[in-house]
Amino acid sequence: MTGVRIGDRVFGPATFHGPTAGAAEYALMLAWARIPEGVTAEQAAALPMAAETAWRALDDLGVRPGELLLVHGAGTTVGEAAVRLALHRGIRVIATAGPTRAAALEEIGARVTAYGEGMAERVGARAEGRVDRALDTTPTGGRIDRADRPSPAGGSLPTLIELTGDPDRVLTVSDFAAAAELGVRITTEIRYDRMDEFARLAGEGILVVPVARTYSPGAAGAVSRSMVRPCSWLAWASSAFAWATLRLRCGMSSA
Repeated sequence: MTGVRIGDRVFGPATFHGPTAGAAEYALMLAWARIPEGVTAEQAAALPMAAETAWRALDDLGVRPGELLLVHGAGTTVGEAAVRLALHRGIRVIATAGPTRAAALEEIGARVTAYGEGMAERVGARAEGRVDRALDTTPTGGRIDRADRPSPAGGSLPTLIELTGDPDRVLTVSDFAAAAELGVRITTEIRYDRMDEFARLAGEGILVVPVARTYSPGAAGAVSRSMVRPCSWLAWASSAFAWATLRLRCGMSSA
């Protein structure tokens, strides 16, 4: 390995399949970048999954500067990353989120509304016109871990189709089974060729992934098994990357 020495602060994705969900004392990374000054190791470790998924989703959805994008589930790690990246690209954003992250999303420039009953009417009122495209980042429905089980009536996807007027203008990162039935776009091809860009944006404070709490590697497996609420899925996926990445920076080989 060239360009890095033992003790350097780096971050990157690690394989998270298997019983440990990526939690390990040592790991190999196929892609990595230096942790910028001012970014904690925990924050950097949460970046790869959230930033990569959000960046790829915006690209695959084809949303352009000046368009109005609805990010549904913006309180998730991927959802907030998508809001931040979209605003940075000059895209106008309406975000649905719960009270935990609503104020933070409004502070960075998103127009925020609650999800749930009446969402379509609330979004329509804030849009003051047509929603150009919609990105579903909610972790519910036909997720990666149960793609053969579509959510009832497609979950929130019919509402997003109604707001945009076209299923091709909607993309989901999780509800794959319902997307197949409704003609909604999906994105699955993971790409980590933007790690240096993620690091730069994090260093500039543009890309921030909130870390709710941290766990020791020994406790990670038990925490993963205990997470039964649907809203925990994306947050834990980010943590899976985090542990392998944090330990790697302490035990990197120069070979």
